[in-house]
Amino acid sequence: MKLIITALTTAALLALPALAQAADGYVTCQAYSPDKNKVLYTQAFAADKADADALYDKFVKFLADNSYTTSMYSSEPSPVEGICNWEASESAANKKTAGFKANYEAKGASTLGVSGFPE
Repeated sequence: MKLIITALTTAALLALPALAQAADGYVTCQAYSPDKNKVLYTQAFAADKADADALYDKFVKFLADNSYTTSMYSSEPSPVEGICNWEASESAANKKTAGFKANYEAKGASTLGVSGFPE
């Protein structure tokens, strides 16, 4: 019995740091590359509201570092415009992405989901 109680206590204590660090919502990031007429986007991922602006800067850097925005004619990344949106629910965050994509698709843009972000 002591062994079971010890195991349960240990498991609970190991889970506490993860619970304390739980994000307060979900973020999706979207960027439009005018040079490529393409929308680049993520699916919702857990993040804190306070981190949304910093995540956009990281997203733009991730796109450049992984050749999503680099032209085959230049080593410089193409400029992008976009945002990272925070929402309390995953579905609400994904709706922001759907709206962003639809806006540019109506203007003839293609879309591409970005995998591996955030790392």
